[in-house]
Amino acid sequence: MGLLTMLAAASAALAPAQAEAAPVTPGTVSIELAAEKPSTADRVFADAVEQVLIDKGFTALPGAGHGRYVASVTVTRTARGAVTSDVPIDRTSASPGTTGRGVGATLGVALPSDKSRVGNLMATELQVRILRRGEDQPAWQGRAVTAQVAGTRNDAPATVAPKLAQALFRNFPDDSNQSVSVP
Repeated sequence: MGLLTMLAAASAALAPAQAEAAPVTPGTVSIELAAEKPSTADRVFADAVEQVLIDKGFTALPGAGHGRYVASVTVTRTARGAVTSDVPIDRTSASPGTTGRGVGATLGVALPSDKSRVGNLMATELQVRILRRGEDQPAWQGRAVTAQVAGTRNDAPATVAPKLAQALFRNFPDDSNQSVSVP
């Protein structure tokens, strides 16, 4: 073994192990939706993530890519079958993202009943990746998921978004790559 090879091997042995990525610390952040055409519901989730990060000491900046960090928000909703529910299902209101025109009036009266209703079970997943501006590898990431009966108050974006965002960031910035299931 030559002297240069021995010196290189000794130098490599003495070099400290690769430093772990620097922890995410409060600073400026831009919230970006991963969807190409974000819906109104997607924006509700982005606002919930922004609010939680503000509560954690971050300063949210408008516009893409202006912050020290970029929080990429992805929301997916997947039907998971049908379930029975004692929660009234609102079948009169339009689904999110639909439009309609009506003439006249509709009157609905809820009568007490011991009957359960069958509704679609929808799984909603919130995934957030926090990247340092200009970097491709996430400095922190996690996801939270819940399943609710579609068309109920519990499944409304205004209810689900803050619940998932708060659960996801509960132990932030620790527990990167975590998956949280929320009832």
